[in-house]
Amino acid sequence: VHLDGRLQRVNDAFAHLTGYPAAELVGIRFSDLTVEEDLSDNLHALEQFVSGVMSVYRTEKRYRRADGGIVWVSLIVSLVRDAAGDPVNLISQMQDITDQKAAERELADRALHDPLTGLPNRILFLDRVEVALSRMERSGAPVAVFFIDVDSFKLVNDRLGHSVGDRMLIEVAARLRGALRSEDTVCRFG
Repeated sequence: VHLDGRLQRVNDAFAHLTGYPAAELVGIRFSDLTVEEDLSDNLHALEQFVSGVMSVYRTEKRYRRADGGIVWVSLIVSLVRDAAGDPVNLISQMQDITDQKAAERELADRALHDPLTGLPNRILFLDRVEVALSRMERSGAPVAVFFIDVDSFKLVNDRLGHSVGDRMLIEVAARLRGALRSEDTVCRFG
């Protein structure tokens, strides 16, 4: 990578990773491939390289693929200097961590959502109540919390089976979601 952010040389692995032919990648700026939310940190690092403040940069970032998809990479960028010690260019090494990031998102989602209904669970409910109460203290906006219990639910499970009870809970969750505004939260507390 040139010190102005243009790609000087790319290997077949990077071309495959991004879905672009290698010849198309040479000469474009890395910022043209970088997801916008990751760009400011990357540009700041580039400034640090050029000014000589930094010689190695490690990060996780996203690139936009030719097909519009996103690929996550673990990136290490090193500064290459000439014999006089002046910055010449940058060399990047990266590893595709897209699957790892998907697994992390799935684990985070499982930690905060009920696996049956997909609704936020008790942990996320308590966090959202705390946020709502803080907002109420600041703005005076009212907060309402309703606890809804499904009467005789145990009888449904006992008489019709857990699969029917599960379908019932999924349907109740969907109906509650559909009846509320987007800023409201429906949780499965139990």
